[in-house]
Amino acid sequence: MARAARSCHVCKTRKKGCDKALPQCGSCIQRGLPCSYYQPDCPHKDERPSTEISLSDRVPNLISGYSDVNIPATLHFHLGKLLRVTNLSVPRIGERYFRDLHRGLPILCPTLFRESVAEYKGKTAPVDFSVLLLALCLLAWNPSSDIRSRPRLIHRDNLYTTVRVLFLRVRAAIRASKSLAQASILIAAYEYASGQPHLANRSLEVCTGIMSEIEWKLQNPNELKALPKDRSLRLRVREKVNLWWSVATLERIVLCDIPGCNQSLFLQFPCRNTPLPPDLLPAQDHSDLISLKSGPILAATHDNSIGGFGRQIQVTYILDQLLKAIQNPTDTTAHIAHLKGLDQELQRLMAILIRDCDHEWRYYCGAIGTAVRSLFLLHKHIQILPPADPETLWLQKSSQAALDFVTNIMADVAHDHLQRLTVVNAGVLPLSCAYNLRASINHIEWQRSVGRTFSTSSLGSLVALENICFQRWRGDTGVAGPSKASSEV
Repeated sequence: MARAARSCHVCKTRKKGCDKALPQCGSCIQRGLPCSYYQPDCPHKDERPSTEISLSDRVPNLISGYSDVNIPATLHFHLGKLLRVTNLSVPRIGERYFRDLHRGLPILCPTLFRESVAEYKGKTAPVDFSVLLLALCLLAWNPSSDIRSRPRLIHRDNLYTTVRVLFLRVRAAIRASKSLAQASILIAAYEYASGQPHLANRSLEVCTGIMSEIEWKLQNPNELKALPKDRSLRLRVREKVNLWWSVATLERIVLCDIPGCNQSLFLQFPCRNTPLPPDLLPAQDHSDLISLKSGPILAATHDNSIGGFGRQIQVTYILDQLLKAIQNPTDTTAHIAHLKGLDQELQRLMAILIRDCDHEWRYYCGAIGTAVRSLFLLHKHIQILPPADPETLWLQKSSQAALDFVTNIMADVAHDHLQRLTVVNAGVLPLSCAYNLRASINHIEWQRSVGRTFSTSSLGSLVALENICFQRWRGDTGVAGPSKASSEV
């Protein structure tokens, strides 16, 4: 058994004997204590980790060893260290978020974010804002483009562990805030993209708990139609509205990939006359947006002024009805009629999205990804219904054609995106893309197993794009791709 040269920090502090076992000593394992052979240094030392495990190993003990007063300085120190070893900067992580993830998860107002970054430049930022920057760093870091000629100083799993532990420690130490809720959903987004929907679901639960503590919920739709006249307050309200909608949409997308999950939803969708939120695009000036009176509502599927995030919410509303129908089926006749209606709604909205996507290929990708995920979920559910009558048998046969249709759409998407994307810029793809690709590949493999043929080029394109997604989010982790079980739900 490998042994360390010195006693662990916990045993040394407690003045107890240490067996120096690696990676954890027996005393710490027995008492359930975090074991580290790192001895905290002064925060002013510019020390780089010499091994992959050292960074996440140091952070929990360093934070726990400081008083609440020193936590801001400690976080600031480790944020700087993480930025150095990932070869990133605060402006760069903000730029990547707004370029890639923001279209499907617009939880940050670009104007407010830029002002906060400028305000805290060269200073120690508030604890919750530092944690938010750490979560952004987790999503922005791409080993394929950020570390080329330099030796590898950090592992992706190592970075994730560091950020998550810091977030949980700070969450327990300070009051709930909007920045902590934003950091939590960003961590959930990373967990889902990296093939860990169960962990993403837990992070979303933490996020909704924070939102409950700060008493933020979507009120009566009429109350949202008039925003404060003060510019800063107005922007913060819009940011909170988008945060609520982002959590509600991501929660439902994540549940699609947790087999057999019948848990109650954390957030309930409002009525269909609720106004849709803005996209908060970086290129726009949002300071003049005072009222939502003239904006489109959730039910207005044929309104051409709806943005990409609004379309994603509309698709997720149908997904919300689908999840409820699957979890609480009524009698067979009514259940089938409900599924048919949801299928028709999804197909109609999908046609609108494909038409509008021709104008800008990235703008509606999140909504299309959610629609495809919903169609796979719906028709896979139809396939496992007991064939009790001729109508059910006919529906199952037609659902096979629908699965072929959705798979062909994904094959076309893969073929088109392979002309534009590499691992370096694959972050622009929707978070659900890898799951949709795996579901399509599984469907083709099943078709071949029953003697049906499918285009070899289609399968090759799907596999190639799935590999790009894998390399972007999980390339140097121990996490496998989306499991067949989760993709076939």
